[in-house]
Amino acid sequence: MIKKGVSLLVSAIIATSALASSTPDKATKELMQSAGERSTKSIQEQEIAKVIQEALRAYQDTQQVVFLLAHGKTREAKQKIEEIKNKLQKLQKQYKDKLDRLPISVVIAQIEGVDDIKLAKKLLQQAKKACEKNDIPAARDLLEALRNEIQIQTSYLPLEVYTKAIELAEQLLGKKDIENALNALNVAIGSIEIEEVIIPKPLAEAIMLIEDAKKRFENNPISAKQLLEEAKRKIRLAQALGYIKTEKEIKPLIEEIDKLEEKVEKETAKKVLFESLEKKVKEMQRKSTTTKEK
Repeated sequence: MIKKGVSLLVSAIIATSALASSTPDKATKELMQSAGERSTKSIQEQEIAKVIQEALRAYQDTQQVVFLLAHGKTREAKQKIEEIKNKLQKLQKQYKDKLDRLPISVVIAQIEGVDDIKLAKKLLQQAKKACEKNDIPAARDLLEALRNEIQIQTSYLPLEVYTKAIELAEQLLGKKDIENALNALNVAIGSIEIEEVIIPKPLAEAIMLIEDAKKRFENNPISAKQLLEEAKRKIRLAQALGYIKTEKEIKPLIEEIDKLEEKVEKETAKKVLFESLEKKVKEMQRKSTTTKEK
């Protein structure tokens, strides 16, 4: 006959084994599979919210003025350019000492690269060997396969430069100098700056998976642990793909996830632990994100 204490121990071992080895249920699988799409959508919503609509309309209206002048509609063009100038002066007051260029559009794209850590490491070694042999085309193709990222292209209106170009165009129109007014308008349109930000997609996915685990750890610890395991895999994948330089950099995060998984198993996890982990992964994502002007 098994004593009560032994029986409880056996039950605990069985429960722990279930947490460690069970396959994800349908809902957990769906969360894992959709993490990439959901993380991209979340980033897209954040970036689109930054677009300043008044600045965008000023830019669109400038294009309309060019169209009007090209079709000989000078009076309408003068009215529209005055509206643009007023909008820009309002924006200058509103964003003085805050922003010197205003986001007017955002384009987000996903690049779906390798999602397998072993394959990523293999391709990286092959790329290094190709470089050693000076086979740059082969190395380039191999490295292209290692891209797994979210690209954000943001167009910015440089407020001071744009405003001065519009004011000059208005003065030239007043002098009936259509040709140079058009030149000034084209200078304004051509002053738009494009910035490209590249976010490692596996890290964005890891953040989403940690959020999912945070929502489920109390009612479904098995699912929460599986989601944390997948988040851990994504962090390792980001390192294997080269977005993080060394395994040493991710070691503290991996250890923290391991400890959190233990707490989930023992039902001693707290929401604040997930939030702390999420914050640290976001910081790693920030450090791994690259920005360049196009």
